[in-house]
Amino acid sequence: MKLNIEAHRPQYQSISGLARSNDSAYLAVHDIKVGQEGARLSRYEPNTGEMEAVEVDWSATGLADDLEGITQIDGSDDHYMAVEGSRWGGRTPQLFTMSYRDGKAVAEKKHDLPELPHEVEGVATKKLEDGNLLVLLGGRGEDIDDPGRLHWAIYDQQSEEFSWSKEGLEGTPVSLPHDLGPGQRTLSDIQLTPNGDLWGSAARDEGDEGPFESLIYKIGNLSGNSANPVTLNLGEAHYVEGSKVEALTMHGERPNSLFFGCDNETYGGTFNSGLFSV
Repeated sequence: MKLNIEAHRPQYQSISGLARSNDSAYLAVHDIKVGQEGARLSRYEPNTGEMEAVEVDWSATGLADDLEGITQIDGSDDHYMAVEGSRWGGRTPQLFTMSYRDGKAVAEKKHDLPELPHEVEGVATKKLEDGNLLVLLGGRGEDIDDPGRLHWAIYDQQSEEFSWSKEGLEGTPVSLPHDLGPGQRTLSDIQLTPNGDLWGSAARDEGDEGPFESLIYKIGNLSGNSANPVTLNLGEAHYVEGSKVEALTMHGERPNSLFFGCDNETYGGTFNSGLFSV
């Protein structure tokens, strides 16, 4: 099916990740590489349509390189996790813990990601009963016969350290309800809903000028089993024609709806509202 969307124009800097902010707006990350011009973190105000760069203090961590996902830490109003994707040149991608207050952000700590099969493009968190966080990471996949994988770890908020199980490192493959075609990336972002459902986006392009197409689909739901925290239960896919969806978050004004951002390469970024329930 083709997705009924509300398009928010004009175009913006390409968007690679989205999260709700604590000031009734949205925080967007951008896949800017070291040495490139452009914001790494921006604030989008839906009431005015304005997106402005957020001042980030990177002194404790160094500059991020190729941010691909961001999520508000479950149970916190002002703390976030943002994740890099690029492994270009043998570099090790980082996951950053960040704070955002009064329009400014601080990158507080960075963590090396383990070696995973695919570049990571999405992150989500769920606070557990013991106060620790379940952290989900979406590895994008490379093609129809090499689907993305969902990985997971436990983050101790007291020690600020990650624990990875063998199962979490190996992850579980995520196939699409139906394929987009050669070169598809199964997981271009992930988003947990308040009721514990996990949604994902998939994207495909044929170059920086397109054509672009995407799917937004339900992956499954939280199982309560730490050894395998997500039960795969693929739901109906919502098709997005002409855009490459790379960022998902919950809608700030419509309960049970998604707000999403696109990276349309040469044509920049857009924000859209999904007119379907999640």
